[in-house]
Amino acid sequence: MLKLLDVKKSYPIREDLDQVVLENFNLELEGTGFVSILGTSGSGKTTLLNLLGALDKVDSGKILFEDEEITDLSSFRSKKIGFIFQHYNLIDHLSILDNVLIVMSDDVTNKRKRAKSILVDVGLGDHLNKLPKQLSGGQKQRVAIARAIAKDVDILLCDEPLGNLDEKTGEKIADMIKELSKSKLVLLVTHNNEVAKKYSDRIIYLKYGKIESDTQNVTNPAKKKDSEKKNFKISNLWLAFKNIVGRFMHTIKTVILLSFILLITLITIALDTRIFQQYMHERSIDKGVKNLILYVNEDSEDLLSDLESMNHIDNAEYIYDNKIEIAISLEWGPIGRTSFESISDNEWVKDNIVQGRYPENEQEILVTPKHAITVLTQLGIGGEKLLDKYEAGIIDDAEVFTMIFRRNIILNYTGHPRVKVVGLIDGEKIYDFKESIYVLDEFSNLIEEELKPIGVNVFKDNLFRDAEDQIKEELENDSRVVPYDRYNLSAETEYSRIDAFSKLFKTTSAIIILVSLIVLTSLMVTALFERKYEIGLYRSFGYGGKKVTKILMLEFVIIGIDSIILSLALFTLFLNLAVKKLGLLISFTEILNSMNLVIFIPLLTLIILGFMMVVVIISKKVIFKDQIIVNLKAN
Repeated sequence: MLKLLDVKKSYPIREDLDQVVLENFNLELEGTGFVSILGTSGSGKTTLLNLLGALDKVDSGKILFEDEEITDLSSFRSKKIGFIFQHYNLIDHLSILDNVLIVMSDDVTNKRKRAKSILVDVGLGDHLNKLPKQLSGGQKQRVAIARAIAKDVDILLCDEPLGNLDEKTGEKIADMIKELSKSKLVLLVTHNNEVAKKYSDRIIYLKYGKIESDTQNVTNPAKKKDSEKKNFKISNLWLAFKNIVGRFMHTIKTVILLSFILLITLITIALDTRIFQQYMHERSIDKGVKNLILYVNEDSEDLLSDLESMNHIDNAEYIYDNKIEIAISLEWGPIGRTSFESISDNEWVKDNIVQGRYPENEQEILVTPKHAITVLTQLGIGGEKLLDKYEAGIIDDAEVFTMIFRRNIILNYTGHPRVKVVGLIDGEKIYDFKESIYVLDEFSNLIEEELKPIGVNVFKDNLFRDAEDQIKEELENDSRVVPYDRYNLSAETEYSRIDAFSKLFKTTSAIIILVSLIVLTSLMVTALFERKYEIGLYRSFGYGGKKVTKILMLEFVIIGIDSIILSLALFTLFLNLAVKKLGLLISFTEILNSMNLVIFIPLLTLIILGFMMVVVIISKKVIFKDQIIVNLKAN
């Protein structure tokens, strides 16, 4: 038995004014039977239906079921109430079968088989897997009736269920509802007096929120039915999965966008690891210096060996302060002064000879192209603008070497020993200290003076900035040497350019990620608000707010996991291509280990899922502010 005692219900018109729809309203309904509620628009019949269906709360008064006040509206709806609406209220992306299954508790034995059987009974056996949009109006209403039968509730509320149907179809639907009233309490809200008189056991006429008439329409009143206690449980995961599959295009858009965000994040982190940073330094400073020049404060026999024992140092050679006068012929006299550096057994120098070959004896030397141009200019060979032509690319290393290779260089020492330039060393990859000549150790035999080392040329094993910083850090504690300031400025410029590029890349990536997150948030919020009608349906079926939230969250968890898997697959492809195309002499596993993915991936997953949960919760709160019936009318 369902009772309303002194019920009042009003709705706000404006801030300081409410419109009272029902006041001091009393009604008692038996456990079974067909009760029609009639009245003009504004009479309160829909408001009454909403209150009886626990879709709305009373302002005052009580609603009792089996002599107990209804306090938990959601639980009451889920266990006792079923609905049949004028607009069918089917979920568009679910099949006909799934639209019935969503109201059936998991406690029902063989519920899928039961749902199919009910649909067959209402004449929809051939349409089980169709979507609502593929059915006629009458067929959709049959689905709504099948859903009400499947839910097996005590009270069935019908809001103009025949309003959109033709007369013949309407009669068939009315007959089905009449049959249900034999075991349930059916309340029909309608404007159609003929339908009410033909099918109703009791007719209640409302006017201005009051019962104007209440008449029995049959000689045998409906029998009272004892209510059974039922539990309503349905798998959140099942419905979340169905929603994801049913809303396939939206799911794809979200997965692609989220995967893009994750992929950009992973690539940014990968490019910031030591491995890729080292590669960037090696390639970016490919035309930069790979040697470090040090001043010698204290001469030591062990200095070179001590330096070479340090990390990241391949070779260390003295730079001598002995000024050597050079000439092309005895008649011309000296054309310049230069210092020299030993390069014996220096593999890096061998690898960076751009023209010619490595010296084989003390009378063969190497110079940089610009040093060679200085000598040629002093001799008047190649014209005054020889250096300009070289820097403009008009002449190249080969032409410079051809011009200098023909000349014997005479040293201004006893016997006037002659040396010959047999190769050019790449001047862009070595800092040329005062335009030195590069010689073998045996070259000292040609010089009468005592050799005076002024500095040391240190050749690094790589161009990574960490190697540079580590060398400098170790040298800070060595009082025998001091880094050459001019070199430091040159090297720092190269590294600063790379750092600036790295910062620009990370900033750009951050902006892309931020914009993508804004788009993702907009997509999620829009999708949730577009589903107000669907959410209203769930709540009318008896799904509580927490259950609806869990379903929505599960949907986004599944989407998030799919996105993470896709982004990791694309990232793996990116790394494999990077390893092959860039020629990195490292394994794929080394890169992953350098990124600490074991820690990073779970952390990123938690952040992404947490972000999505926050969006769901905030959107849900806004949507749930509306009454359930408002959400149902959002369609």
